[in-house]
Amino acid sequence: MKKIFTPLFSFTLLFLSLSFITNDIYGKSDFSYKKVKEFIPKGYQMYDTASGDFNGDGYTDFLLVLKSNNENPNSNGERPLLLLAGGAKGKLELVARNDHVVLCASCGGVFGDPYQKVSIKGEFFSVEHSVGGNWQWSRTITFKYNSETKEIVLHEDVTKSYQAYAQHKQKSIASNKTDFGNLPFESYSYDKGFDR
Repeated sequence: MKKIFTPLFSFTLLFLSLSFITNDIYGKSDFSYKKVKEFIPKGYQMYDTASGDFNGDGYTDFLLVLKSNNENPNSNGERPLLLLAGGAKGKLELVARNDHVVLCASCGGVFGDPYQKVSIKGEFFSVEHSVGGNWQWSRTITFKYNSETKEIVLHEDVTKSYQAYAQHKQKSIASNKTDFGNLPFESYSYDKGFDR
């Protein structure tokens, strides 16, 4: 029987796999760090990114989570979240920025950095946090793009907590539009709360 996994064949598979992974991470192959670099303020670096089409115009949009160049596990500094809207010929435009959506590196206390990821699903985008230990909690903050008003507003802010040995006694606090009204993305702050 002839071997099909020759070095050339294996290299081709690896190259194709990496291409698909890159496209999955950045949405389209036209992503370039050079294009987003201009939006990163001095003293910060890119910490995480997600892509999708939150405004439904057919172009790839990006979320950029930034962190200070001096951040360490004990830092309580801000982590800006930037919304970049895509346009024709790969053009990007800064739509909004909020420094109070992504929790800080030390916000998880003894359990460490609570930040998990950002994601875009249709007109919604979310920032997810969680920490583990004997006492576990998670917090997912979701915003929605309104195609009629062109506004980005808070959709919901959900916190769940439970002890590891008693997951069936989970406490969940969900704030939604009835709690905060029509709160713009730029006005949201994770530490203000809504009668939590």
